[in-house]
Amino acid sequence: MKMLKHRLLIVAAALLIASPSVAKKKKKAPKKAAPAAEKIELLPVGAKAPHFTLKPINRGSIGAGLGDPTANRFGATVLKKLVGKKRKPSDVKLVVLSFYATWCKSCQKEVPYLNELTKELAPKGLRSFVIAVDKGGDGKKLLDAKLAEGMGPKKTKIEIPIFHDGFNILQKKFKAAALPTVYMINAEGKIVFTKHGFNEKKGDKKKLRAAVLKGLGS
Repeated sequence: MKMLKHRLLIVAAALLIASPSVAKKKKKAPKKAAPAAEKIELLPVGAKAPHFTLKPINRGSIGAGLGDPTANRFGATVLKKLVGKKRKPSDVKLVVLSFYATWCKSCQKEVPYLNELTKELAPKGLRSFVIAVDKGGDGKKLLDAKLAEGMGPKKTKIEIPIFHDGFNILQKKFKAAALPTVYMINAEGKIVFTKHGFNEKKGDKKKLRAAVLKGLGS
């Protein structure tokens, strides 16, 4: 009987040695890394900015009340008259394009600041335009309501020209999938600065102002 017990103990010990997973806790499988955020690719700095012709929906405020040398007889703004080889003689040194939507919370803060910045620096050669990408007729109604109400926490009246890109043609041309997206274009028609997103807590106001002043050569 003792011999049998002894043999059973030997067999049990052998099984434990042969199967270490029984004696040890199973290791947890390593956690899979979170998928990398999709990289947003804007038009590159140094590239020529696509031209466009659009009619501002806030016609009474063309050029922030300072005159708009790009307006044609139909009241439309033509970018190629502002920058590039075919530009008309003017004091314009930098054009800022901001892609916007009524549902974009960051846009509601960026555009009023851009409006303020343009009114201050227009005499030094700054012109700014907002391109609203709210789709179709319903988007236009939302945009009109937003303009009537005023934009941002202070309900700012926007005085820089706003265009309605209801079919998102310009949004696609400028690869402005993320909102807000800002492009700065110099007098030669080349892109000198790009940015998407606007966060005051991260100092984006200062960054935007610094980029504008650099573009103006100030």
